[in-house]
Amino acid sequence: MRKFLTAAAIGVGAATFMATSGAPALAQGLTTDQPDANVETQEFQEWSLRCLEQEGQRRCEMLQPVEDPETGEPVIAVVIPSSAENQPLVAWVVLPLGVLLPPGIAISIDGGEPERLPIRHCEPGGCLAPFELEDGILRQLRSGTELQVMAYGIDEQQVSIPVSLMGFTAALNALPR
Repeated sequence: MRKFLTAAAIGVGAATFMATSGAPALAQGLTTDQPDANVETQEFQEWSLRCLEQEGQRRCEMLQPVEDPETGEPVIAVVIPSSAENQPLVAWVVLPLGVLLPPGIAISIDGGEPERLPIRHCEPGGCLAPFELEDGILRQLRSGTELQVMAYGIDEQQVSIPVSLMGFTAALNALPR
């Protein structure tokens, strides 16, 4: 049985991840409340590609917010900002405040062996756990159907949150590099 974080635990978490100063630079700038911002969004099944053009610069990111199926409230988000061609892609798992920090998180693709990742830091908008998308993990994500993100709540209970990989490859292919 999957256990989801409660809406109370995510009050300022993933819902405001785009406004956190520690998130990727693009995540900070893609909030739609900027009057001079021009945001384009494309949908690729479960993934979105959002690009912001502001002051002559175009920045893009692919993302998938995950909602609690019972409440519709955001639980986590996975954000992959574009990077320079010679720079590796980095995925950012944005978690709500209230996760237990010492064990970090773990990710698993299609039931494979979980890989542990540290939580880099937390800010008022949530906690950030980045991981580099090396060739091996990119192949798994492109061919997989589900990414499981496992974290621990303050009550030390493990929470497993599924992230669909439907549309991941198409969104990644459309992400400017």
